[in-house]
Amino acid sequence: MKKLYAGLIGAALAGSIAGATPAIAAPTALEVQARFVSATCQGGDFANVKLTAQSRGGSGTVQYRWDFTNNGSFDSPANPNPNIQHAYGDELTVTARVGARDAGGAQVTDTITFSTPRCG
Repeated sequence: MKKLYAGLIGAALAGSIAGATPAIAAPTALEVQARFVSATCQGGDFANVKLTAQSRGGSGTVQYRWDFTNNGSFDSPANPNPNIQHAYGDELTVTARVGARDAGGAQVTDTITFSTPRCG
C-alpha cells in the first residue's frame, strides 16, 4: 500500500510540475509578401504605382528595400515603412521585388508582377 500511495503522489507531482511549466514557442521564421496597391496615370505616358509589403515572424523591427525592376539591385534604401511609390511607363508588365530584413539579421524576398494602365 505504501508503494502505491508513493507512486500516486509522485505521478501527481510530476503532472502538476509539467502543467505549471509554460511551453516555449519556437521563433517563427521571417516571411514577406509584396502587394500591388494601385496605379494612377500621371500625365503623358507614366503611371504612379503604389506597392506595399506585409511581413510576419522574425524578430524586432523589419526593414524593407525595393528593386523596382527585379534586376537584382535594390533601388530604395532600407526603411521600416513597407509602402513605396514609383513611376513606371504606361502599358508595361513589370515584376518588382521587395527585400525584408529583421533585427536578428534574417533576410527574405518576394516578387510581385503587375501591369500599368494605358495613359495619355
